[in-house]
Amino acid sequence: MAAQIINFLSADVPLGKSFWLDSQDELCKSSYPNVKNFTSHSENISSLRDFYTALKSHAAKGHCLIKGKLNKALNNEGRAASTKSDDSTRWICLDLDGAPYPTHQAFMAAQPELKDLSYIVQYSASHGIGAPPSKDSLSCHIFVLIDNAVPAPMLKTWLMELNLSNPTTREALSLTRTGAALHWPVDITACQNDKLLYITPPSVGKGVKCWIKEAERIQYVVGKLQHIAAKSIVPKRQLEALKEEERGLKNDLRVEQGLKPLRASSKWVGEY
Repeated sequence: MAAQIINFLSADVPLGKSFWLDSQDELCKSSYPNVKNFTSHSENISSLRDFYTALKSHAAKGHCLIKGKLNKALNNEGRAASTKSDDSTRWICLDLDGAPYPTHQAFMAAQPELKDLSYIVQYSASHGIGAPPSKDSLSCHIFVLIDNAVPAPMLKTWLMELNLSNPTTREALSLTRTGAALHWPVDITACQNDKLLYITPPSVGKGVKCWIKEAERIQYVVGKLQHIAAKSIVPKRQLEALKEEERGLKNDLRVEQGLKPLRASSKWVGEY
């Protein structure tokens, strides 16, 4: 595999969550810090093992990972316009957000394109905090390499297709809190080049039970293949067809909850 650069970001505070018990012994948690300025750290990787080593190192330092290529180094500054939305990529982050699988192995085995792949799994900050991990709600990042570069927008279409075509993930589609959008068990925005991927282990206060050992938070899983073939993640359906199906599912769920269907509309913005 040819070498590629991945970029980590640091700030003046660790980019992770904290968990603690209040005076009533109730579990409390913080959100990820709302940070404006970042400093970038580039890593040159030639293999998934290199990726794993860099991920472990920067996670321990309280850094996060940015999905896309940076067009300039950041030095305690904002990251606006630092990535391009249509840049190609040679790695995927599968961001499982309450996905209906007992383990990461079960998720990978259930996707034909992902079987037999080597990958990195990094559990979310809240996974296993306070209670044992649920057997039907998996939250983690799974990182895999691609044998050739693919455009990030195409990858987003493939992630939509994965959610809609797999019966298990399709059944788990739900409405967001506002009821205006779908919650995807495999997040379709994790491939966007401006996306921040939080990798820092949680800070756990006294008395908080953590069911995952620190050494298990980020794991390298060996498979038969080191890369997914780019040709295997080309969407079989057009984006507009997938969006139409998304709208239908969203309105079906709204009706089930006693809400009115949303109607598509358009307006002119300048010449568009």
